[in-house]
Amino acid sequence: MNRRHLNTALAAVAMAAGLAGTAPALAQQAWPNKPVRIIVPFPAGGSTDLVARYIAQGLSDKLGQQFIVDNRGGAGGNIGTDAVAKAAPDGYTIGLSTSGPLVNNKFLYRTMPFDSDKDLAPIALVCEIPLVIASNPKVPAKTLKEFMQLAKAKPADYTVGQPGNGTIGHLAAEQLAMVTKTKLTTAPYRGDTPMMTDLLGGSLQASSAPITAFIPNLSAGKLNGLAVTSNTRFPG
Repeated sequence: MNRRHLNTALAAVAMAAGLAGTAPALAQQAWPNKPVRIIVPFPAGGSTDLVARYIAQGLSDKLGQQFIVDNRGGAGGNIGTDAVAKAAPDGYTIGLSTSGPLVNNKFLYRTMPFDSDKDLAPIALVCEIPLVIASNPKVPAKTLKEFMQLAKAKPADYTVGQPGNGTIGHLAAEQLAMVTKTKLTTAPYRGDTPMMTDLLGGSLQASSAPITAFIPNLSAGKLNGLAVTSNTRFPG
C-alpha cells in the first residue's frame, strides 16, 4: 500500500526547512506547482488549527504557492486523518495532527478507518504544546488541588471538558481522575472552540486541552489557569 504524508505534530515547519535546503531538487520536481492542502483533523479555532494557519502562511510566502488549511474534525481526529490516508500520495495533501489519531486512537476505538503505521508517512515532530487545566472564574478554586477537592465532594456539579475522545486532553483528564481517585465527570467536545464557548459561558466548569487556544483568555483573566503540564510556569 502506498504511504501517504501526514505531519505528526505541526510538522510542516520541518518540511519547509527541508524544502528550502534542497532548491535544485525542487526545481527538477517542480513542487509545488499547484495549491497544497493541509488537512487538520480538528475544528477551526483550536490549538492545532491556529498553528496550522501560521505554518500555511509561512509556506505560502516561502514557496510561492497556496497552502490551504482544510478542517475536518470529528471522531477524535479520525475523520480528517482518514482523509489524509486516502488522498493521492502526490505531495499535495498533507496532514497536521496530534498524537491522538496517530497513536492513541487505535487503542481507544474498536475499529479504525486507517492504519497509521501503514497508511501514513510521518514527516517530523516540530512542536510540543503543553496542556492546561483551566476553569471558569466563577468556580471557587484557585489551584488544581482546590478544584479536585470540589469535584470529589460534588462530582455532579463540576464537569471537565475535553476536545474529543482519544485526544491528549481527554487522556490527561482521565489520568488525573485515576491518580486522585476522583469520580471526575468529563464531557467530550468536537475541538477546542465549542468547549471554550461553554467554558467562558459558565455551563462548563473546567477543561483539559492544549494551551495555545486558551492563551488570550487566560492572559485577559477570563479564565483561570489551574495547572500546566510544562516544566515551568506559563508566563502569561
